[in-house]
Amino acid sequence: MAAFPFYNHTRSYNLNCAPQAHEASSCDGVTTPCSDEATSVIRINDTTLHYCYTDNMAPKPMTATLLPDGTYSYTSGGLGVVCLNDASKHSFVSLNQTDQILYVATDAKSQSSPWLNYYYLSDQRSLSHVERDGSVQNVLGMFTRGDFLYTVYQVNNNKKTNRITRSCKNERTSGTEILTYTYTDVKCTDNIDGQDVTLNRILAVEYSVSQDKLYVLTTQDPVSSSAVYVCAFDITQDIDNTFDTTQYYSKDEKGNTIKTNQVKLDCSKSRNFAVLSKGVDPVTTSSVVLRTQSTNLFAFSTYESAGNLLFYLISQDTLYVYDTRSPAAKGRLLSEMVLKETPRTMSIANDTIYLTSDTSATMIPTTWCSYYGQDPVSCVGAMDPSCSYSKEHNNCVPTNQCTESEDCVQDLDAGSFSTLFPTEYTFLAPGSVCIHDMFFADVTYTYFPNSSYVTTTSYRDCVDRPSTTAPVINRAPALTTLEIALLVVVGVSVAGCVVLGTHFYICRGKARQRQDGPSPDCRQNSYLP
Repeated sequence: MAAFPFYNHTRSYNLNCAPQAHEASSCDGVTTPCSDEATSVIRINDTTLHYCYTDNMAPKPMTATLLPDGTYSYTSGGLGVVCLNDASKHSFVSLNQTDQILYVATDAKSQSSPWLNYYYLSDQRSLSHVERDGSVQNVLGMFTRGDFLYTVYQVNNNKKTNRITRSCKNERTSGTEILTYTYTDVKCTDNIDGQDVTLNRILAVEYSVSQDKLYVLTTQDPVSSSAVYVCAFDITQDIDNTFDTTQYYSKDEKGNTIKTNQVKLDCSKSRNFAVLSKGVDPVTTSSVVLRTQSTNLFAFSTYESAGNLLFYLISQDTLYVYDTRSPAAKGRLLSEMVLKETPRTMSIANDTIYLTSDTSATMIPTTWCSYYGQDPVSCVGAMDPSCSYSKEHNNCVPTNQCTESEDCVQDLDAGSFSTLFPTEYTFLAPGSVCIHDMFFADVTYTYFPNSSYVTTTSYRDCVDRPSTTAPVINRAPALTTLEIALLVVVGVSVAGCVVLGTHFYICRGKARQRQDGPSPDCRQNSYLP
């Protein structure tokens, strides 16, 4: 596993200081710790967050808007449909910005409670569906593709079955019920130690537009002691083909359950009656793309870097990054980061990782190449698809920012420095600090194919005259990776409830430790230990 990276511009925004803070858009006068919760967070764009704020009373919608000075202002109101009646932690909200449709799915507390809702922002029309075949226990995710909306959830029917639904995203009906709602069971199988095993507990899902696949974070019972895997469902072959070709359960004239063929769903037609909903054949895959050794993962996101698919996974205290370049290897752990706050959700957009907790939203860059600095051995040895070594700038840089003139190199198969640098490689690192107000210390690095290096230090005075001091030559072995690195970034905004700070402990392998600081309050939001 490579070294742990870090960026100075990691940011954390407090979403709920206190009820009076939300109403007044200020934390002045608040002395009690923040103990309330922000649920159903959705990001409309880079400047606006809509979420539901719960203070142990009735949930209320809130809107956070990014101001030009980098702080957020908070106002009551906004998308009221974001707030669910029970403010369930197992709710899921998805916004289709193209069609301006907001989808909300939540645990159905009874067979008469709607659990799937379509909310059309343009005309404020709302449609819903009631789950009648067992109660919805945990909503795992939803996404739109083409004409359809898909939802994955767990149902409590004495088997804790995982299900996937498909319905028309632009429902054509004059009523209030979703008439195109169909569903079937969904599962992933794998061969473990020569035995076929069904991974029957789905933990989280994510749809990749570029791959056109549904990735599923899954495990088996008992969850607490079973390793977590990622399976891949091809949308066309595995999911749509099953819904289009399977038979559906229905009733004959005597009330007996029978299996019936159903015409392929056409979303362009208007309807007055509901289609048959329960499919016979399950959606199944045996495509396992990632096998982890962890047992406590619960959420993930995918990120594509220079044609390589990476998986970012979180537990209650750690963010892991996996590479899946080799299908046979079933994933390789690149790095991990220990987090200060326990995250609830994670998503990736615009090369940024968004983590939400009960109290805040944290933004972390997806590429961490600057951690390796000018060291070509560590940069190449990390075998991170996101990072390449630029010979022009003598620095480890994000791969997607490399240009042809920079002559960027990487070895994702072996991480071999000698393969990329068969002869010695030399570069100058000019000093930037005037020592004793007298001179700069410039260091010339020379790396050899065996990864050893020598440094030559020369001096020039601060008025930039030629150096008159004889160079000092030092020899050292190859650069090593820090086993434990403690990184702290603290910042406090100038106004509002915004916290421009976060606190991470970065470490490697089993040597990592975590030290908790005090709970923040609205007047002191710097997370110091």
